[in-house]
Amino acid sequence: MRYFTSRLIKNSKDKYEQEIYLQAVQARGAEIVLGRFEVHQVRCHQCGSVRMAAEEKQTDVNIAVRLLTDAHRDLYDRAVLLSANSDLLRTVLEVPRLFPGKRVVVGFPPGRASYPLRRRAPTFQVTKPTVRSSLLPVTVTTVAGREVTAPPGWL
Repeated sequence: MRYFTSRLIKNSKDKYEQEIYLQAVQARGAEIVLGRFEVHQVRCHQCGSVRMAAEEKQTDVNIAVRLLTDAHRDLYDRAVLLSANSDLLRTVLEVPRLFPGKRVVVGFPPGRASYPLRRRAPTFQVTKPTVRSSLLPVTVTTVAGREVTAPPGWL
């Protein structure tokens, strides 16, 4: 199992909580595959004001590359991709074309979907009860042997 994400860049409570979550996910056997955030200026077309915005980079590419290389290495027959990101459609379609007998099934998170993926790929909807029944334990021992506990707002 792999978890694809980018570490938050701003020192905050969210960044601290994300780090706890990543340690817990890794302790449960998942490989963490990191992209990055890139900060850039965004100009409002209406008023001309400028603000800084962070944009996640490389996560889609990391997912696509792993789906294709793992298929090439014959590490799966069926991959399950939990995402509603239609940028991954091409990869989902290419896997069975390049590797007959293999396929990618897409699971949409609760309240999310992608019409292009739904129309062209095998999909299913993950329900809130399924998420609730799949939560990590409240306390997890990390790979380094440290106990981490879910933040109160997460329970």
